[in-house]
Amino acid sequence: MKLTVRQQAASSWAGFRVLVRRFGLPRAIRLGARGERAPDPFARLGKAGSLAEELSRQQLAPAARLYRVLAAEFGPEEASEATREVVVAATLAFLAVLVGPLDLPALLALSPEHRLARVGDLVARFFNAEGRVDAAGDDGFDYRVHRCHFVELCTAIGLPELAPLLCEGDLAYFNRDRLRLARPSTLASGGDACLFRFRVVPPGIDGCATTCRPSASSSSMSSTTPMNPL
Repeated sequence: MKLTVRQQAASSWAGFRVLVRRFGLPRAIRLGARGERAPDPFARLGKAGSLAEELSRQQLAPAARLYRVLAAEFGPEEASEATREVVVAATLAFLAVLVGPLDLPALLALSPEHRLARVGDLVARFFNAEGRVDAAGDDGFDYRVHRCHFVELCTAIGLPELAPLLCEGDLAYFNRDRLRLARPSTLASGGDACLFRFRVVPPGIDGCATTCRPSASSSSMSSTTPMNPL
């Protein structure tokens, strides 16, 4: 199974536009072509152990190839900054397809049981991660990731510095309108888990709560994400 054409096209085009802005069209085309011709970064790892890992490899491979191409031409510092911009832009486009429109007020209006089911459906779309919903309260929910294929794969191919760049796209996508995402720890930065704290800011209030207030009937819910949702 592969990522859908729509997912790949959205993220590739968004990333390419960043290269054009940074380096100009001729050089962006050349860098993009070199990235496409670069070897498979996961070839020496053998066959993926699961569908989730295979899909994660497909999403991660263009960033790994590009990073190595840029590092060879410009050095690690410029490669890191350029790859970060490309990854954030590509992630925004990818998540727009993967997640779709966000209606957090409607989500919070659901009963605790239906809210947990809906949140479980949303997080199950993230095939790179395995985790659980820790708490779902009146103003948001917490999601704890205990395994991330991106982090494991970056380490396995000798590019651990690439993993934190991949985290930035989540913050850029989810911190908008009345939605806030705080992430006090990540696996990519050496934490024992990625803690995603999603909150909805009430109208007229700047900022949001930093702790979740679970409803009495809410509970933790495990979620592994081995599927391609779209």
